[in-house]
Order: sequence, then structure tokens, then C-alpha cells
Amino acid sequence: MGHFRGMSTRTHAGDDVTTSGVRTRGHVAEVVGTSDESVDAAIDEGVSRAAGPREHVEWVEVTEVRSNVLGGKHRYSVELRLGLRRAA
Repeated sequence: MGHFRGMSTRTHAGDDVTTSGVRTRGHVAEVVGTSDESVDAAIDEGVSRAAGPREHVEWVEVTEVRSNVLGGKHRYSVELRLGLRRAA
């Protein structure tokens, strides 16, 4: 079990995840979201890719934000950690 900013997590599906003192059944996913529009749009893109019809996002943590300039256009990239719970 690893420790990350005061919360105890396990990264295997089905293990307990404790966030803010609330115990749930789920797992932690790490994804990268990208957008040409904004950081917010990159976060939304990453969250929508990670969550599906079988899982709900319980929390999101932005671990890194980057922006590249290619040909005068920004490309935003965010690294995310998400707490996922299986849908009932």
C-alpha cells in the first residue's frame, strides 16, 4: 500500500481506497488528458476517457500540468490520478 498526500491507496482493482476518511471499493487510475483549448478542457478529456459506463469517478487529483507551443499553438497536457468505483 502506498501513501500519497495524506491518503492511503492501493492501485489494484477491487482494493479499498480511503479518501478524506471515506472508505469505498474501487481503484486508482493514472491518465493523461490533452487539449488545444485549455487546461480545464484537458482535465475533462482525461476524466471522460478514464470513466466509462461501468465506473464512476469519485475524486480527481491533477499531478502535473504542461503546455507545449507547436507552430504558435498551445497544446495543454495534464497528468491525473482518479479514484474510480464500479457502478452498481
